Amino acid sequence: MTDVKKKIILYSADWCEPCKKLKTELDVMLKDRNDVDVVVIDIEKNPAEQVLAVPRVCLIIEDIKKCDGISDCLEGYDKVNMDKIRKFVEG
Repeated sequence: MTDVKKKIILYSADWCEPCKKLKTELDVMLKDRNDVDVVVIDIEKNPAEQVLAVPRVCLIIEDIKKCDGISDCLEGYDKVNMDKIRKFVEG
C-alpha cells in the first residue's frame, strides 16, 4: 500500500451540462488508472455539500504517514482546469 493517495472530488448536479462533460473526460482520463479515487457528489441530493458553483473539482493528495493533505479547488469546465487535472493525475 502506498502512503500517498490522490483523490478527485467532483461537485456536480444532474442539470449541469459542463459537469456531465467533465465527468466524461475524467472517466476517459482515469480509465486505466487505479491510483486516483474519484468521488462525485450530487449537490441536489446532498444539500449539506452545497457549493457556490458547479462544476467544482477538488484535487486532494493525502500523505497517510504525515496525516497531511494538499488540495486545490477548481471551478468551471475549461481547458485550463482540465490541464491542471491532467497534471495532478500524471504528477
